Amino acid sequence: MSTEFAVDLYRKLGEGGGNVFLSPWSIDLALTMTWAGARGVTAEEIAQTLRLPSDPDVLAKLGQLTAKLKAEAADGGFQFRSVNALWGATRYPFMPAYMAQMENTLGVHLSELDFAADPRAARQTINAWIADQTHDKIKGLLGPGNITPETRLVLTNAVFFKAAWEHPFEKDRTQNEAFFVSADQKTSMPLMYQQRSFSYAEDSTMQVVDLPYRHHLLAMRIFLPTSRDGLDKLESDLSAQRIKAPGDGMRRQILQVWLPRFKLENKYDLVETLSALGIKRAFNQADFSGISTAAGLSISDVVHQAFVDTNEEGTEAAAATAVAMRGGVMLPEPGSNIFRADHPFIFAIIHQPTGSILFMGRVSRPQ
Repeated sequence: MSTEFAVDLYRKLGEGGGNVFLSPWSIDLALTMTWAGARGVTAEEIAQTLRLPSDPDVLAKLGQLTAKLKAEAADGGFQFRSVNALWGATRYPFMPAYMAQMENTLGVHLSELDFAADPRAARQTINAWIADQTHDKIKGLLGPGNITPETRLVLTNAVFFKAAWEHPFEKDRTQNEAFFVSADQKTSMPLMYQQRSFSYAEDSTMQVVDLPYRHHLLAMRIFLPTSRDGLDKLESDLSAQRIKAPGDGMRRQILQVWLPRFKLENKYDLVETLSALGIKRAFNQADFSGISTAAGLSISDVVHQAFVDTNEEGTEAAAATAVAMRGGVMLPEPGSNIFRADHPFIFAIIHQPTGSILFMGRVSRPQ
């Protein structure tokens, strides 16, 4: 999983302002499955955009990482599900080698749907599967325009995550406080509060704190601009290295943390975004001869939807991606620093052993 691709996506999707939330994990997986069947320039553009390593075992390693996270979830008391599926048109000539590769590396199975005869029923089947895999957090991912009689293949990933904080926030310490949506505009929001030892770093432009989930395998890393109007500057300097670097330089110290409860849900059509990032042939003049012997197969839509709910107990998040291929302020206590997230900030849910970003977002105005 490429942190560079995650940052590229975040930048493009954040250009319009407002709250942002996505799962780089889900998008990366769905597009990597697509890349596996691409050839020539089509494959090169997808690989360069996703920052895929020149490794023939990319898919196998993604499968191993997924299995590792699932095993850690089973042992660690948090929930993590990441599942993939292929939905192919009946009687369409798919390459057996591609289908075998999907099954052997990612455990993906092909389900046949009659897109030509009943695209509405096919769409409902895929949407119902996604809703089931995400505990009904992602509903109606695909709209009527996404599935047509010309659809030949839909590649999907669904991911679900739920974990309790290592140290939950006490509900009776949550109070309505000012949240500055800009330097000179504020609103009232419930801010959670606690004081204890956290991994922390700071420089002249930002503060960074890791809020660990139970068993420490995953954490929410929050990047808070030093100034209330500093988000633009922070985002302009955002890079994969900047996201990863604090993990090496952070030190544990007593910290007072204020964090708003927030619930975000975003849906994106990613075709223009991915085209701007470098994937062009896949949508026009594509070569997906690794998937099918039929000519003219290309990507018609890439749809992504993500949901997150963060509160005193922990975080619940879900996302799905489909690639459709057509035919009260408390005074500081002695010895403590303050981390007061009362203005827009960036956050990422990170698998700490590997640095993989499962989810990433921006809270401009908590909801």
